[in-house]
Amino acid sequence: MAPDSDAVCLDAACGTGIVARALAPRVRHVTALDTTPEMLAQGKGQADAEGVANLVFQKGDAAALPFLDGSFPLVVSRFSLHHVASPQGVAAELVRVCRPGGRVVVADMVARPDLPGYADRG
Repeated sequence: MAPDSDAVCLDAACGTGIVARALAPRVRHVTALDTTPEMLAQGKGQADAEGVANLVFQKGDAAALPFLDGSFPLVVSRFSLHHVASPQGVAAELVRVCRPGGRVVVADMVARPDLPGYADRG
């Protein structure tokens, strides 16, 4: 991702904030957003135990991000899109809140039905 040390970042659908906590020492501020309060609480507890002070955990939906257009120079989402009904809608939201010239980084997994052996995967 090569984040700028002055960047304000969003980790959307963050779960417990694994990526947000890894980014925090490298940037000015990270917002970690997820719909599940228990995951956010666990992530905040871990961040507090690690002494991470520039990270905020916020409840919210990645399919309807509560931020203005172009709010973040770096927007990330890791292993979340395969959990949502409309990954295209979430991806569009990630792009919407990214500043012009910024970066959207998505890491996920997908099973393609056209690959050999797909039917054998359960």
